Amino acid sequence: MEFVISRVGANRTITGSDDGFDMGYEQPVAFVGSSLSSDERQLIPGRTAAKVLKLIAPGF
Repeated sequence: MEFVISRVGANRTITGSDDGFDMGYEQPVAFVGSSLSSDERQLIPGRTAAKVLKLIAPGF
């Protein structure tokens, strides 16, 4: 995840779920969280997806 964030930025990174499959990290943002700002930690698990899906205003 750190590689992706370094290449495209946290504002273009979205996490998803393969619920039902036992693989990966349960909390991927927490795993790399120490290198992320508070705003970046909010973007990745939901705020970016909400913007893409137009669930919140673009300036939020």
